[in-house]
Amino acid sequence: MKTRLIAVVVLSFLLSACVPTIGGSSPGLAKDEFKKGAYAVGFPAVPFYKNSKVMESYGYQGKFGSVSVTNDEISKVTKFFEESLKPLGWDYSVHQNSATSYEYSISNAKQQGSIIINTTVDGKKTGITISIAPR
Repeated sequence: MKTRLIAVVVLSFLLSACVPTIGGSSPGLAKDEFKKGAYAVGFPAVPFYKNSKVMESYGYQGKFGSVSVTNDEISKVTKFFEESLKPLGWDYSVHQNSATSYEYSISNAKQQGSIIINTTVDGKKTGITISIAPR
């Protein structure tokens, strides 16, 4: 039992270095742009849900936003963000707006924003909306 616990803790630390991210966290250097199907240049280093498809994103005067969609259930997506924000240096609080909508208020030393996770209108997919601005 003790060996399993140690193995889980060690594995957790090793995997925390593998959290996927978006962008390179240099918002002031990006040119202003709108992209379909990809992240704008300079998009901040926030957790990227790997099973999602980016619909569109923007970067404008140090402000960034994106919309993506996944077939995964909302509970799986929210669990991912709860486990991935802190290792990337984001403080957060989460508010459940309804059974199908969660809003994360996020911040770090240089940026603040929100991540909204909700069920899409068709009730079959989960949408992820990210918006980030300088502090």
